[in-house]
Amino acid sequence: MAFQRVVYLILFIVLLVFPATLAEEVLPEVPPPETSPQPIPLSITITANPLSGTVPLAVQFISAVAGKQPLTYSWDFNNDGLPDNTNQNPSFTFEHAGTYNITLSVTDAEGNSGSQSITITGTEYDSGLNLSSYFPASVTKGQNQITFLIINNGKESLHDLSAKIIADGVQQTSATTITLLRPGDQDSLTIGAVFLKIGELNGVLKVEEKNIPLTFTVKEAVSYNTTELQASFQQVKRALKEQEAVYADKKANDFLVTEIYDAIKTAQKQVQDAQQQLLTNKYADAKLAIDLANTTISDVTQSLQNAKKQKQSPLIWLKDNAVALTAIVAASGTISGILIKVKNKASKLSENVKLKMNNSPARKKEEDIVNIEKEKKELEKADEKKDDKSSMN
Repeated sequence: MAFQRVVYLILFIVLLVFPATLAEEVLPEVPPPETSPQPIPLSITITANPLSGTVPLAVQFISAVAGKQPLTYSWDFNNDGLPDNTNQNPSFTFEHAGTYNITLSVTDAEGNSGSQSITITGTEYDSGLNLSSYFPASVTKGQNQITFLIINNGKESLHDLSAKIIADGVQQTSATTITLLRPGDQDSLTIGAVFLKIGELNGVLKVEEKNIPLTFTVKEAVSYNTTELQASFQQVKRALKEQEAVYADKKANDFLVTEIYDAIKTAQKQVQDAQQQLLTNKYADAKLAIDLANTTISDVTQSLQNAKKQKQSPLIWLKDNAVALTAIVAASGTISGILIKVKNKASKLSENVKLKMNNSPARKKEEDIVNIEKEKKELEKADEKKDDKSSMN
């Protein structure tokens, strides 16, 4: 024990006297740490074609990188930080409109890396189509025909346009198309659809890229007594035939009824429409056509009752028969003239109409026609003088 204490004491004294020398001899030399080479940023070039356009927009990307092969590519098309493609020159389709920041990251065989970005802009396609109006907006539950007026406010002609109603409670059964719609033009599309619910119904009209809001008011279908409708139709049909007969009789007796014929034609069309609607079981449309026809026939009846007989005068007679007289002169070539004398202040034709006949050549035809026109003008002047005198009295 005493010996050990002596040894420890000697070592303690040595360390106090020679600390640096012992540390150098006892501790090994530590080499300095090795430094790894710093990565060199890669030079990256990106091109894209096209840089912008309407969606869906297909874009081809091309990259050029200066680095040691092989190169590792990582494309991020939606800016979420995750790789979407690992090809050098990929293509990508942007489905939705917006501005996209596309990033390419590349690493070479020596661990050098770099990144580059490019911007792509996608816009919504606008055909210029707009809905001018649609009718009816109030329909009955069941089958209906809806007409849509479409206008092209764009700069290009549009071809083979079709449309579809998209709404809960609506089943489309048919649709027409527009073959050609030029810029600024308007045309109609008709869609047949079954409405399954009542109340207010919201939906959209899908035409080209447009989704146009629609609102319909759907009511319960009205039931119709087909027997009564048929009876009403037969009644209006008989009434029309009666008025046609009255019109023909008054026309033959020189009543002023020429303008009434337009109303008769309208009534005929309404009766035909009513018959067609009854045959196709479109009772609401049939009743409307019958009601319209009844109103038109009532107007025709009143107009025929108030029609006045045409007053026959020499001037009217000459106007009505001038064409026939001219034809006679042109056909015969033998009438040298027709002398029309007006007696009793031009109130009637003279009973003494003098016709001169001879064997004149064909060249006399034009002269005879001129004579008729001249005598017609003289008769008009006589009638005017008569009218002036009557107004004074």
